[in-house]
Amino acid sequence: MSPGTFEEQIHRLLELKSQKNFREALAVGEDALRIQPGHPVAVALVAGLRGRTGNPQAGLELISPFLSDRPLPVPMALAYGRICLSLQRGQDAIPVLEQTLADLPAQQEQGRYGIHFCLGDLYDAVGQYDTAFANYKKANRKKSV
Repeated sequence: MSPGTFEEQIHRLLELKSQKNFREALAVGEDALRIQPGHPVAVALVAGLRGRTGNPQAGLELISPFLSDRPLPVPMALAYGRICLSLQRGQDAIPVLEQTLADLPAQQEQGRYGIHFCLGDLYDAVGQYDTAFANYKKANRKKSV
């Protein structure tokens, strides 16, 4: 059976992930990366799934070469933040996510909300509760209509 196109692989990965079938999703994601190595969404998904399946260090190794990219794609920044959180290395991820947030255009609200939520978790993990709360508050802010 053919693995399908890159887009089909990502769709299948997301379907499996939503079903909490993380190991199979990871295998599909690894196939997708063979089709398009370095694709930001695929890297973020596979790195996160490596963490979810008990190998966050492998997720960190996959995503680390991309951390100097500017602007860092939001999915990669979020995956890095979650992996660092699981490795109790939140202090490593905070500057990366803060820089990603600074690089984001104002109109990318969804990306901002996700980064603020992740920063809230990271600041909470390192004991900076006021800054964590401020980020959660920004993440929960709704755009006025």
